[in-house]
Amino acid sequence: LRNLYGVDIMKEAVEIAKLRLFLKLVATVEADYRKQNLGLEPLPDIDFNIRAGNTLVGFTTEKELQKGLRYTIDGVLAQPLIEEKCEIVAKAFTRYKDIQLTYGDDFSEFKEAKENLNSRLKELNKELNQLLHKQSEGIKYAKWIENYQPFHWFAEFYEIVSSKGGFKVVIGNPPYVEYSKVRDTYSLKGFETEKCGNLYPYVIEQAFKFLHPDGCIGFIIPLSGFCTQRMKPLVQLYKKKKGCSWVSHFGWRPATLFEGVNIPLSIVISNLQVSNSSSKIFVTEFNKWYQEKREYVANLLDYNDATDLLLHDFVIPKIGTSYNSIFKKMLAIKSNIGNYVRNTNHTIYYRNTGGLYWRIMIDFEPQFILNGKKASSSTLTTLTIETEARKNVCIALLNSNLFWLYYVAYSSFHHVNPVDLTSFPVSFDSMKPEIEKELIKLSNELMSDMQSNSVLQTRVHKGGNNSQSQTFYPSLSKPIVDKIDSVLAKYFQFTDEELNSIINYDIKFRLQDETEN
Repeated sequence: LRNLYGVDIMKEAVEIAKLRLFLKLVATVEADYRKQNLGLEPLPDIDFNIRAGNTLVGFTTEKELQKGLRYTIDGVLAQPLIEEKCEIVAKAFTRYKDIQLTYGDDFSEFKEAKENLNSRLKELNKELNQLLHKQSEGIKYAKWIENYQPFHWFAEFYEIVSSKGGFKVVIGNPPYVEYSKVRDTYSLKGFETEKCGNLYPYVIEQAFKFLHPDGCIGFIIPLSGFCTQRMKPLVQLYKKKKGCSWVSHFGWRPATLFEGVNIPLSIVISNLQVSNSSSKIFVTEFNKWYQEKREYVANLLDYNDATDLLLHDFVIPKIGTSYNSIFKKMLAIKSNIGNYVRNTNHTIYYRNTGGLYWRIMIDFEPQFILNGKKASSSTLTTLTIETEARKNVCIALLNSNLFWLYYVAYSSFHHVNPVDLTSFPVSFDSMKPEIEKELIKLSNELMSDMQSNSVLQTRVHKGGNNSQSQTFYPSLSKPIVDKIDSVLAKYFQFTDEELNSIINYDIKFRLQDETEN
């Protein structure tokens, strides 16, 4: 966080954290001692518990240091000195901890041990900084220190990382910042998740390095971390970890999980188990709620084994246990819309952004007028299918409640990407002619209904431009959409109970008075 908020603010944050911990400790301990008519004992020293620095730059473990020592000839030469200073710091830590627990009223010995530890740590950090700086290019040491603010986990928490194998619990809310915004200040290398292009996957990867082999780790991250293609390295990082991960997904409308955070979020908690030969991932559905229900959300989370639901290598899905049977029937079909995409004039039009609870797929180009002239919207995207009949069937599929359920489960929810449509399961070889005929009929009926319910909406843009765009009210066409799902129930062999849950999925949100812009 150093380069986002500055060194001074970071130091202030550390001091504030210490103060708040002390105040809480005083309040708790004083209450307990007052009950027993005892005096307040001296508070523990926490200067070495709360540290500040750049999480992403520095030697995380002793194994990483050994690799760094072999990286340059300077490292090889410095190895004996650095290893000696590591041993000295380890002994200083032990002495400091022992004295803190036993010094009683004699403060001088404790003060001496603390000063000695501080001094030894500074010496070791200087050696490590100089070693790391020699691996960089074209930047003077003073400027490098100022920009990079390295933090050596194994040195700052030597006893935990080096002697005890790592932290048993790691929790965090890492910065959601594009790497491109800090690359001019400091650069990173050696991260498996580098292609993700955001800092939070790097922080997670780094945290796994100093986590105990049987530890627990938890992070709050943007939901896009588990459903966008560039985040594939992060998803793969979790998939290969031995043990279990629980991923809960949260929307941001109609109410947010945290005040002021206006993006969908995921909370991922992992329990590593080195003795386990496999990994399992459990997921929740995409949770949404009204503000007055906020306090109950955490208690209602329902985790579902996602082993048989991992459709894409970059997605950890959002599927609750009550929809398991529906998705298993869908995923049993090994063909999808993508198999029928061709370069033809049988076109499906859709907007790649917009809309909270509907995604509109139509067979005509929606009207768009910019400054009085006919134009095409920059958000308009197309998909072309091999024949007119199959295009109409695909329009029925992509406007169904079933597709909305599927889209919510596997998409980033912010955008409509081609894979969100082309991966939807369907096989025309296994579709009975009467079902295809019914879907074509309902598709034509739906297009006519959506066209008649639409209006031209005027919008004034910044800079003086104005536009008129054809605006749809999909909730008015839901009775036709429900008929489409009734036909699809025959194709996918859904039970009446499954069909009912599909038709009513998200209904309390989808039937709000909402405009699809």
